[in-house]
Amino acid sequence: MIRLQAELATLRLDVPPLLEAEPVDLAKVKQQFLAVAAKEVDLHMAHVTAMQEIRKVLTPEQQQQFKTLQGRMMHEGGRREHHERD
Repeated sequence: MIRLQAELATLRLDVPPLLEAEPVDLAKVKQQFLAVAAKEVDLHMAHVTAMQEIRKVLTPEQQQQFKTLQGRMMHEGGRREHHERD
């Protein structure tokens, strides 16, 4: 997942120069946005896959604890993302 995060960060770094160009090449901007979106999907799927693999090796009690922990993390993460946008 670290590699995917790095690739996503690199793709995002390529956006501002495209937007600052005169004139802006909308086709290139769209292509870059689509590349970023595709990499975000890859990252999300890697995360979901990893979580499923973890759950497979847990006992039922551990699975319940894991589910509770995930709920807390998602709730706190949602608040954190909201504050980062403010």
